Amino acid sequence: MIRYSIIFAKRLFFRNLSYSLLALGSLCVGITCALIIFLWVQYELRYDRQDPAADHVFAVLNNENIDGDIETQEETVVPLLDLLPDMPEVKAMTRLDNTREQLTNDTITVTRRGVFADSTFFDIFPSPFREGSPVGTLKDSRSIALSRELARLLFPQQQAVNRFVVLGARGEYKVTAVFENYAPNNSLHYVSFVASCHAQPHEAEARQNYYVRLHRPEFAPTVEQRIDRTFKAYFKNDHVKAKLFCLTDWRLHWNFENGEVSGGRIVYVVLFATIGVFILVMACVNYINLATARASRRGKEISIRKVSGAQQKTLILQFLMESGGLSFAATAVSVPLVSLVLPFFNYISQLPLTLDLHQPALLAALVIIPILTGILAGAFPAFVMSSLRPAAVIKGNYAMLLTGASLRQGLVVFQFVLSVMMIFGSLVLWQQTDFLVKREVGYDRHNVINVWLPGRPFPMEALKDQITQHASIVGAAYGGASPMEINGYADVTWAGMPTGKKIYFYGASADFDMIEVLKIKTIDGRNFSRAFQSDSANYVVTKQAAELLGFSNPIGQKITYTMFGEREGEIVGVIEDFHNDDIHLPMAPVIFSIGKRHELTNLFVRYREGKAEEAVAHVRKVFHQVVPDELLDYSFLDRDFQDQLYQEYFVGRLSRTFTVVSLVIGCLGLAGLSLFQNERRAKEVGIRKVLGASTRQVISVLLRDFVKPVGLSLAIALPLGGYVMQRYLERYPYRVPLTIFTFLIVAGMLVLLVLSVAMSGAYIVATKNPVENLKAE
Repeated sequence: MIRYSIIFAKRLFFRNLSYSLLALGSLCVGITCALIIFLWVQYELRYDRQDPAADHVFAVLNNENIDGDIETQEETVVPLLDLLPDMPEVKAMTRLDNTREQLTNDTITVTRRGVFADSTFFDIFPSPFREGSPVGTLKDSRSIALSRELARLLFPQQQAVNRFVVLGARGEYKVTAVFENYAPNNSLHYVSFVASCHAQPHEAEARQNYYVRLHRPEFAPTVEQRIDRTFKAYFKNDHVKAKLFCLTDWRLHWNFENGEVSGGRIVYVVLFATIGVFILVMACVNYINLATARASRRGKEISIRKVSGAQQKTLILQFLMESGGLSFAATAVSVPLVSLVLPFFNYISQLPLTLDLHQPALLAALVIIPILTGILAGAFPAFVMSSLRPAAVIKGNYAMLLTGASLRQGLVVFQFVLSVMMIFGSLVLWQQTDFLVKREVGYDRHNVINVWLPGRPFPMEALKDQITQHASIVGAAYGGASPMEINGYADVTWAGMPTGKKIYFYGASADFDMIEVLKIKTIDGRNFSRAFQSDSANYVVTKQAAELLGFSNPIGQKITYTMFGEREGEIVGVIEDFHNDDIHLPMAPVIFSIGKRHELTNLFVRYREGKAEEAVAHVRKVFHQVVPDELLDYSFLDRDFQDQLYQEYFVGRLSRTFTVVSLVIGCLGLAGLSLFQNERRAKEVGIRKVLGASTRQVISVLLRDFVKPVGLSLAIALPLGGYVMQRYLERYPYRVPLTIFTFLIVAGMLVLLVLSVAMSGAYIVATKNPVENLKAE
């Protein structure tokens, strides 16, 4: 019977080739998208899970109560390794300091990212060793472990262990081990070397990251309470509380509101997994529509088979095998399509996804997806058409029983609702991203080179003076942080401050020219000036900071700021507020002070419009002359700003891509329904033409069938889409408003789409010779 069913399904496919190709095309597109989204979701869910015991590793966070709001920080000033007693629940603990250093061999110099860590680093973050042993790798203060990629680069075709590299300005380090590169979907994928933490000098108030590996994950609350007591004793208050955060949650759940996990990347994983399901369902809806539309043509076949003794379950199996066969055929076509599309998806997602057919999970997906798709797409046609009564067909009533007009209209409305919501969501995401990109941030980020300075001493004034002596350069200034990365804060005090009140300002070091070079507007007082020797101890604050201080006239008022040591100084100027951190966060109060040489880590070079290449070439030339042993590490400030919007660009590109996919599926289904409607009404069209109806009148009559589902889908989707996107936009402190114009654009796009697809089919039928239409079956 199975062999007969396969032969019959094959003949049926080619007998109704136009319908079959439309259904196959829809399923191909749907399954291709489902497989790509499956690969992406699998990649995200496996992040930081290469270690079988990854759920034993926790980051030590701290929740700090600042003016009633709880802020979660990764770093702490508490020296936990010195203060914490041995805990039986803890297997290992390490400090972690991220760094970017220049590594030099006898003939090779490269710049790579790495970490300073304790000797227990590889106990907490294991990686296979290619050379050396994890035992005692970092116990020597001048030891370093290299990744396999970096070791092969520095020591090609040689063993790296027991050789030496120069680490920036820190001197010579002995290579004690070579470890395998961390996987791309590992939070430490950027680590090219691990140097002993004992070689990194720390100030008393330096903030560090701490990680612990527990013997069992259930010990986390106990260890958290012990660390919390250490925090309380260190700070002598309970304003800061410890929080252990599991490493496996880092990628997907790193988002905190008031000290608790709230959302994170998991929101996007769930969102696009849902979109993948919706797209697959839309493809199945197309199959159901086309299958029920063809039902009237198969009425006689079904009746004859039932009269000949075929049981209902046999017919159900037949229909399910037809849909299942088509699903497996679509999957077979989808696999090479995924290989072709995956590079494009990797480009927009910036991820290294691969189609590895040896993965058991992927092989299971290639079997489960077509089976579920076949059942979902074929179940309704199977049960409806197999229950057909032969007597009704013999009497000529089967067409009314099987055309399923109400069902098809309902499914079309469902498809249109999903399409409209995706169009609406994509349009709003594009508007929000465009709004953030073009938003004024309080400083001029355009035409500025951000040079990251080496850690060792060098002639700073000589570098700055020589760089500014070029026609392409407008000005240069040193600063302690990029204007969009001022996220360190400390408390401010002043005479007459209300008792019990505590105010925190974000702070950054600057030289006398930084505010001017970044074009931050001064609204009261003045900028720092070399003409005033006292300015080396004075402050410039933002408008929001001045308002928080509560002075009616802040200029000349004395405050004490503790960011760079407790220091009293006068406020000499008030500048406009600006985005000092992530663009997704509200502007915060910021205070600038003249920084010492070791506090200035960035050089900002403003160049003339259109002179970027000349400016970079000049900066590189001067840098190599003044600091000959260092590589120039720079970026453009406007590109750094756009990097903050990576998530928006990523979500926007994916949503636009899947919106186009959903529209393609919708168009295929609409084309199939239009084809069925036009064939079914061919004789009616012929009669109307014979009686004198014009082509335009006939097209108008044929298009009326689509007016109701389009109107109904817009009535459902637009309010629902507006509500969903309004809730989504609430996560942004600065957001684009939803206007009636957006709703009109989406409605217009759907109407235009339906008219373009449906009208093309209607035009073909309406312009046919009436004789041919009257001969139609």
